Order: sequence, then C-alpha cells, then structure tokens
Amino acid sequence: MIKGFIGTSLVDYPGKIASVVFFGGCNYRCPFCQNSWLVSEQKLSQLPTLEVSAVAEMTALRSKFIDGVVLSGGEPTLYPSLIRQLLSTIKSLSSGKLWKVKLDTNGSHPEILVELINQNLIDYVALDLKTSPTKYDQLTGCLNSFEKVNDSIRILSQAPIDSELRTTFVPGLTDKPELIEMMPYIRAAKKYALQPFRPQDTLDETYSSITPYSGEVLHELAEWIRQQTSIEVIER
Repeated sequence: MIKGFIGTSLVDYPGKIASVVFFGGCNYRCPFCQNSWLVSEQKLSQLPTLEVSAVAEMTALRSKFIDGVVLSGGEPTLYPSLIRQLLSTIKSLSSGKLWKVKLDTNGSHPEILVELINQNLIDYVALDLKTSPTKYDQLTGCLNSFEKVNDSIRILSQAPIDSELRTTFVPGLTDKPELIEMMPYIRAAKKYALQPFRPQDTLDETYSSITPYSGEVLHELAEWIRQQTSIEVIER
C-alpha cells in the first residue's frame, strides 16, 4: 500500500532530482525508526492509501523536472506486485522518458531484490545495514534477521546496478564494537554511507531522548572506515 508521496526531492536519490513514493508497513520494529508514521499500525491507519494511478499521474506531471523515482517506506519489498504495477504505470505515462528508479530497503527479501534487478526495474539500491550481526535480532524484533540481509548484501555486490549500504548511527546500537563486526559486510559494498540519528518521531518514544552523535564523532568513524577499506565512504 502506498501511503505517501513527495513530488520533488533533492536528497533521496544521490545526484538526481526525484519523486519519492512511500510504502506503508514494515516487517522490522527498529526502535529508532524515524518513519514511525509508516510503521506504527495506529499511525498508519490514519493515513489515506494512495492509488497507483494517482501516484503515477503525479509523477508524470513532473516529467520535466525530475530524473528519477525513489521507492521508500516502510519496506517496499513487502509489495512486489504493487512495485511492478506502479513502475509499469509510470512508464506508460512518461512520454518515453526513462526515469531512474532507486529502491530503499532493509534487505529482508533478497528474492524480491533479485527479481527486480533481473527485470531491469531498478537502477540503484540503498540497503540499511542497521548494526552488527549479533545485535540484529534484538534491533529488528525478528528471528535470524541478518541471514536475509547478508544474502541481499551479497546480491548487490554482484549486481550490475549501483548500490550502497548505509547505517544510521545510534548511540548504544551502533558504536565502535558493532562497527568492527560490520566491517566484512561494509567491505563487500560498492559504497557505504553514515547517517546521523535524528530523535524525532521514533517508533520507540524513549529514543526521542537519546542525544545523537556529533558530526565530529561521525567524521572520525568515517575516517576510520576509510582506513579499513578502499570503497567510497559517504558522510550524510
């Protein structure tokens, strides 16, 4: 189900102006989630569901101004048939313009990722590497959750499309010990992005009182990662 739409974004697709489509619902329950309005069942029920045709038309109206479309959430891969329908409808209304498509995902459905890549439906994937493998179940609220994520990381490392791993650094969940454990997976990425935690509208309200890392601390972590790997490291 589609629960949100931004017509023009300068920050959601690296190097491109894009429309952003938000899918409601997620199979993870990460307490620091900053899109709680798309995850909390109570909040989600208060949002209208947008029809595919309406979203496609709103995107097509911006054809002169945008370069791409971002599928975000929530977790879009919960709705593979809806993704196919949306992208097919957008393509039919695009007057021949070939927009790039970026997928934001938690990596929990590697089989859907493979399908979307093989069908040439996506051009860029941003996958959230949330914490160390040993802490993954604690954070996501799901059993054996890192196994699927690991499969998705491996798929992206071999896929003929651009991709990045990204981590939101949350004090107590992603500190230096977790980062050390995450490094083998970071090294497998094409790019890696560090993101600051923002304590607003979190799924677990107690996280709204956590003080985020300073920009200086995140920069130090980024520099440490650069010393450990040859991939591009992005600070956001």
